[in-house]
Amino acid sequence: MSAKVGYTAAMADSKGLSAKFLGLFVESGDGEASASVSEAPEVLRGPAPVLEEERGAVSASVVPANVDFDEVFKTVVDATDLDSVHKAVALLKSLPDSAPLEVRRGIVAASLKAFGFDTQKIVDAGRNQLKAIATFVRVNEQQLVKATAENTTQVAKLEAALASMKQDLARRSEHLASVVAAADLRSAEVHEVLKFFGAEADPPKTSPQS
Repeated sequence: MSAKVGYTAAMADSKGLSAKFLGLFVESGDGEASASVSEAPEVLRGPAPVLEEERGAVSASVVPANVDFDEVFKTVVDATDLDSVHKAVALLKSLPDSAPLEVRRGIVAASLKAFGFDTQKIVDAGRNQLKAIATFVRVNEQQLVKATAENTTQVAKLEAALASMKQDLARRSEHLASVVAAADLRSAEVHEVLKFFGAEADPPKTSPQS
């Protein structure tokens, strides 16, 4: 099948697709929406904002956090607009990838128009969501920077304390070694005296802690 024939077939099937996906926006309704590409508003014809281009692609090895973004958005996006973006997202996920981009845009535009959704408000709400997401990420980054600085300072203090304790143990070990050396010298002198008189040293008393 040529690209032209495939495009024509997708256009011919767009009405059926529109009717199928309108249920995402309303509980029930009558009438059929047209999905002509020419009906797509200018906001749907231009390139959609891409969050990954602003903050970098998320590593596939990172497990996404369980974030309640609706709670993040509530101060910057009206509840109605937030709901419309949710429904637009659901609609886009339901559209077949095989349909040309302009046909899919036409389906979305017709579906939104049929039930009074303002596409410009959806776009504005989407942009506000992206700003809120970027701000949310920056706040978390700033919290990490602050925590890193605080923890680094604390770690430095702990490392200094640990080094001091190690030095104290080393000094105590050296002192014990010198005490033992002095005790050995003095013991040797005493043994010589006892040996001279033919006496033996009393065995050392057992320590109560032994």
